[in-house]
Amino acid sequence: MGHRVVEAYLQDQSMFQSFQMQVIVGKEFKSVAEDYLKDRTGWTVHVSDDVSGGAILESDSGVWDARLSVTLDEIEHLIQTWLIEKGGD
Repeated sequence: MGHRVVEAYLQDQSMFQSFQMQVIVGKEFKSVAEDYLKDRTGWTVHVSDDVSGGAILESDSGVWDARLSVTLDEIEHLIQTWLIEKGGD
């Protein structure tokens, strides 16, 4: 999942000539992320104990939290909302 997030940003490289991006991953994914991004100017990999699956991408434009736990929490919230709305019918 994390590599798909990165690939989305890499679609138009000309847009990111002076772009700075911090990619925050769990320690077990540091070497993979560094290898994957080694040719990307302005992209740096950092490690956080708060990330165990997925990644957090930070730039001047904002933060994209693509951690697995955040994604699952959002899915659960959407299901709960749907169930509440469905129950009202």
